[in-house]
Amino acid sequence: ADEGVRADTTAASLGALKPMLKGGQVTAGNSSQQNDAAAAMLIV
Repeated sequence: ADEGVRADTTAASLGALKPMLKGGQVTAGNSSQQNDAAAAMLIV
């Protein structure tokens, strides 16, 4: 199971991730994992 930080993660690889929304700041690298106090999940 993926419990958090991965050994191959670098600041450069996190900086290269695109925001989820145009003009946004949230990326897959800085958003909370589902197991981090997530209250709900919506599947569309």
